Amino acid sequence: MSALQHISEYETIPMTSFMCFGDYGNDLDMIKEAGYGVAMANAIDKVKDVAWDVTDTNNQDGVATMIRRVLNKEFN
Repeated sequence: MSALQHISEYETIPMTSFMCFGDYGNDLDMIKEAGYGVAMANAIDKVKDVAWDVTDTNNQDGVATMIRRVLNKEFN
């Protein structure tokens, strides 16, 4: 069981409600499992390929950018 699955079960939060961010191969499973797996712009292609969306790079505050987009409801 992954850490994300453990938190999901323990807190009774559906996996589809999680937003996770990643940029490298070790993040692939987490990105796939989360309802909203987000790749950083500097991520490897494998991560970008499975991600729900791509945000700015780590150095460009990509996590903050995506959170702002979510809070502003900038999605269809």
